[in-house]
Amino acid sequence: MLMTRGIAMSDGLNRKNHYFSLNTIINAYEDAWKHGTPSNLNHDSTKFIGWNYITGIYMEPGKAYVTNEMRIPETNEEYDIFMKKNKDYLYKKCYIDRKEKYDELKEMLGDKLTGKSRPALISCVAYEDENILFKVFPEIEKEMHKGLIDLNFMTPVLPGVYKRGNYLIFAHRYFRRNCSMINSLNGEFLKKLQDLHNSDLNVQIALDVNMIGLLGTEKAELEYQYWWGPKFNEDLSSIPMGVTKHNNQHYDNVFTNLCFTEFGWYIQDERQTFECEEVSDQPNIIDGSTEYYGCRFVHSMLNPTTNLPNHLDGAIRAYTDEQILERLDISIDKSERDTWYTKLWRIDNDMPVSLWKELITNYYRDNMLIGEYFSGEDEKFTKIVLEDNSKDEIIPLQKYIPVDMNENNGLRIYFRYMPLIEINEEYDVVLKSNEFLVYNERKMRVMESETITILKLLKRYGLNIRIPATARIGHEDMVFNFPTFMCKNADTAKIVQQAIADLCKVWSDNNHDRLISYSITANYEDEAIYFSFAGHVADFTSIFTSLGTTFPQKDHANKWIEALYNENNKFPVANQHPKVADIMAESSHLRFRRALVPTKYLQEIKMEDKCLTINFVEKKEIAEELLNNKIGIAPIYHIEITKCMKCQKDYISCDCVKFIDETSEKIEKFEFLGAAWTNRHA
Repeated sequence: MLMTRGIAMSDGLNRKNHYFSLNTIINAYEDAWKHGTPSNLNHDSTKFIGWNYITGIYMEPGKAYVTNEMRIPETNEEYDIFMKKNKDYLYKKCYIDRKEKYDELKEMLGDKLTGKSRPALISCVAYEDENILFKVFPEIEKEMHKGLIDLNFMTPVLPGVYKRGNYLIFAHRYFRRNCSMINSLNGEFLKKLQDLHNSDLNVQIALDVNMIGLLGTEKAELEYQYWWGPKFNEDLSSIPMGVTKHNNQHYDNVFTNLCFTEFGWYIQDERQTFECEEVSDQPNIIDGSTEYYGCRFVHSMLNPTTNLPNHLDGAIRAYTDEQILERLDISIDKSERDTWYTKLWRIDNDMPVSLWKELITNYYRDNMLIGEYFSGEDEKFTKIVLEDNSKDEIIPLQKYIPVDMNENNGLRIYFRYMPLIEINEEYDVVLKSNEFLVYNERKMRVMESETITILKLLKRYGLNIRIPATARIGHEDMVFNFPTFMCKNADTAKIVQQAIADLCKVWSDNNHDRLISYSITANYEDEAIYFSFAGHVADFTSIFTSLGTTFPQKDHANKWIEALYNENNKFPVANQHPKVADIMAESSHLRFRRALVPTKYLQEIKMEDKCLTINFVEKKEIAEELLNNKIGIAPIYHIEITKCMKCQKDYISCDCVKFIDETSEKIEKFEFLGAAWTNRHA
């Protein structure tokens, strides 16, 4: 099984100008983290690819990000398991969880439902049955002309969803992505049509006569996919006659089924005529036992007097296997018109060219070739791409200092729920090492040196701690990556938080330019809550001074997280510095990564005046770059024996605590393991 990690959304204003508050995000995460949801390519439920879990919430000054993990099946067996899970999820979400409403609708419909009726697995409560709409509202059939109905006869509640009496009526199912019932309606396009209500234009659409829903259960479906529309050239009459073909250069039958899109201009009935058709080689419509290739089609004619479009309609042309093979080899002007043809909408009377292009572009949702033909360019989209690209630029010094922060940068915080952790009753805290080091071809689980100091302070505070077998590693820099403190409850976690706060205050009061990271997990009744923190000790002290060190009880967790987020937002906006992927490890803890010095530099090593010195030769420009940015080498040691300079005992076992008490620690025995680049020399 393939697993990928990323960012699902944020609390910032998105590209559709929607905003979700941190509280809304936390509540949604709290409900969803255990079960996950299906993930589909391009919002197309017929293209199921795996299972998506919301894994946590990452916070920096100015923005919060929802992280996710995608599990993608790689074998047929795994795929079958996930597909069953997907079907069970849809059935529960769409039917089981709303069973009472389905029973209500079924009773309302009574004997109008046949034995072939079935619940429609869509966003609202509805039943599918042949011609059920005409059975409930026979007058609608009379209101239709050639399968279309004037939009002025319909009362919208959502784009493509209309009310009549206590029922919901829907736009034709071919308005749904890939012509599939389990997909959403083309809301963008249907809203454009709806906005033309009471204009000079005559707007007609096709309805889904085989489905009817229950008023009050309608729910908007939000798809946060952003796609662009064209800038416009108004002079249609100057376009030469002929066919233009735009191939899908990235076609792979995964994100889109499109092979190509064709645009044709002709003279028909002495009027300039436009036709456009996208061609797919993947079946998407099933009628009985026959599969069809449904392709969206547009037809339009210009007013010879005004040269404005005064007729525009859209349809689905459905091809059999034999017909699509022929269509793939010929152009639109030579293709036969004996396909199964379903007209979906029609607009008559003169319309601005800008509206004409906008309607066509929105009808062909997900087809970028339309905007490409219209010389489309979206300034908003271009601006976003440029911003995203600028964030991806690599700063040369990152090869030496992968992650760097400074005072007044604020904290980086990661929060998530997780299953209960197992802690032996005799312990208050179990230490979990997050770090490994490979030395002499062996992999060691390690713990950074000052973890001992925190553990001694926690022991002084009365906690009983289980320490796993780890090697104690010292880095001669001012960066400490502490392990995860797994606590039996929130009260214990508060004591751990207090110990870290006490050390941060001492370091901050002594103007230490020090960065730290640490993680805390606390058990509640049914689950555990996990926090990981990273930042400058001065900023930790500022936050602790304002909020205290209380670790939240479960009932107050959301408010505490919001208060922490708001306090952290008093620092300057971070703008993803550092990037989430740089500061978050695969196991979801935050840490300051170090770049190891290549072994070629570690040849001339010697002790001078009780200091370890390393001499190396490098190109002049690189050496100047290192000197100008105060980047040097920090040795890495395996610390074996140390002595407390106050009581002269082994520091690990004595009662003294560095930084808190007036003492220091002397390393008596160590093994040199290598070195890392640093701009924070100890």
